[in-house]
Amino acid sequence: MMKVRHVLVIVAALMALAACRGERATVTGSYGAGVVAGQVAVTGMNNNSPAGVQVSVRGTGMATTLAEDGAFTFAGVPENAELVFRRADGIEAVLGIEANAGFLNISLSATSATQSSSKRRSGGGGEKLAEIEGIVRSASATELVVFTSHQQEVTILLDAQTIIRKGRDPVNAADLVAGARVHVKARKANDVYTAVLVIVQDEDGADDGEPRDGKEYEGLVRSASATELVILDSHGQEVTFVIDAATVIRKGNTPVAAEDLKEGDRVHVKATTAADGTKTAALVIVQNTKGGDGGGPREAKEYEGVVLSASATELVIVDSHQQEVTFVIDAATEIRKGDTPVAATDLHAGDRVHVRATTAADGTKTAILVIVQNTRH
Repeated sequence: MMKVRHVLVIVAALMALAACRGERATVTGSYGAGVVAGQVAVTGMNNNSPAGVQVSVRGTGMATTLAEDGAFTFAGVPENAELVFRRADGIEAVLGIEANAGFLNISLSATSATQSSSKRRSGGGGEKLAEIEGIVRSASATELVVFTSHQQEVTILLDAQTIIRKGRDPVNAADLVAGARVHVKARKANDVYTAVLVIVQDEDGADDGEPRDGKEYEGLVRSASATELVILDSHGQEVTFVIDAATVIRKGNTPVAAEDLKEGDRVHVKATTAADGTKTAALVIVQNTKGGDGGGPREAKEYEGVVLSASATELVIVDSHQQEVTFVIDAATEIRKGDTPVAATDLHAGDRVHVRATTAADGTKTAILVIVQNTRH
């Protein structure tokens, strides 16, 4: 009998090892390539607010606690997954979903969770959402116009089910202002985009005629003179700054003349913006090629996660802690799959990647190495 037990243990271990070879696993289970987003409405409870409800993907370790808007997003969801809903006041429910189920409207009670019957948000059996990144040109309660990173103007419809947020805070469509940077997830039907989720990444302040608070920029020098600095920022945009007598330029603790800045130097710029849009540099820190501040390169850190979006200059992933992490991609970034070099634009949502990156003093992360571990489309 003892020998039989030993044999069973060995067989189980071998099966587990074989499974790990086919799919990278963690202590909480194997991840897939699906992206699932949704919004929860609570019914039949004394407290019908979704705030405080914990939503998790069973067997993966992925979890989040809902805010008042009830919105959630998970990336790397495996096939035939289950969402588990819990709250201290008695909510305990489970909902089976498909990976890439699209947007889910979920009605949640104490013991049950069901998908709402909304046709537009019914899940779509694997329907993919378009990703749009850019600058707001105009916004109303029903329409958002975005100037994208591809230099195109895109009109996106907004409806009662569109979620708009900045961080975890809900935002009204009417509060979106021209100049705000947004990331939009949208459905496309008959060449018309309808927003599912709008994430406000940054926005300009009110136009009061006074210089705006200092804003931080990170990028590579395109040109420099005694009176002007032009950089290519982390979003692939050219930004021009005025250099004046009050501008401080340094590398580490050493002062640097504006004329000594060279094309390709990595710089961190703090600048104010006047009412007419003119940016004046208050501080320019010359960094090294690995994102340091002149006092030597910072130690690289490792990240593991699933790609949310990728461009020639930026990579956004959901890491193993379910946090969105943004990395700058520049000419020094090495991207490969096995021994084969890969272009940043060949990375796709759902790809699992390992990233080695340095972090600058302002928190900007620059990828040194990106390894594509597997791809599932």
